[in-house]
Amino acid sequence: KDYDRKKNGELKRAIVQKLESLINEESIKEVEAQLKSLQDEWEDIGQTEQEEWEALKEGYWAAVKAVYEKIKNHYEGRRAQMQENIQKKLELVEKVQTILEQNRASVSDWSNHTDVVLQLQEEWKTIGFGPKKENEEVWKQFRAHCDAFFEAKGVFFSELNSVFDAVAEKKKALIDEAEAIKNDTDWGPATQKFIQLQKKWKSLGSAGQKYEQKLWRKFRAICDYFFEAKQAHFEQLDKENEGN
Repeated sequence: KDYDRKKNGELKRAIVQKLESLINEESIKEVEAQLKSLQDEWEDIGQTEQEEWEALKEGYWAAVKAVYEKIKNHYEGRRAQMQENIQKKLELVEKVQTILEQNRASVSDWSNHTDVVLQLQEEWKTIGFGPKKENEEVWKQFRAHCDAFFEAKGVFFSELNSVFDAVAEKKKALIDEAEAIKNDTDWGPATQKFIQLQKKWKSLGSAGQKYEQKLWRKFRAICDYFFEAKQAHFEQLDKENEGN
């Protein structure tokens, strides 16, 4: 029995040392698992020598208390961090709502605000989770504001594309008119017609990124063809006059 008590004392001291080592363990799940296991081992070990029991017991409970304090601090810190995350996410919700409420009258406005919203979405991804219920609620608000922004953007560009399509059709008609008179050698009236066509072209505004440059290159090529032919004609006429 004396031998057993001495051996039990050694086993319990080893458990106390293992408990103390858990203070430096980074994984809180590992700490919780080891704590339960070591406590079970402690209970399974029999009696120790009477004169060392009090010291062993005090060391054991001091170590257990320190480990529980570590676990408690971890979860309190985690809760504080989660609340901080929720606050950060609420700030992003307010920023998106502010963007949503602003007026956007041009493509440039929509482009600038789209960049801001996309940046806020990327920032959202860098923020950790909050308490489950609050996290879901805040996410619904943020997503709803973002969805509303991009739906409004879709409506704006859909309407704008309709305007661009209408302008494009009118410019195609001007191209057809220019094509029909590009070989007209009645230079005075033909020149006036081309000048009028060019004025109409400018007054129509842009046909949008999809059409404008393509249509303009075609229209300009026809105008250049006519005015180069006119210039060549009068240069030749000047030469003949000079010869005369």
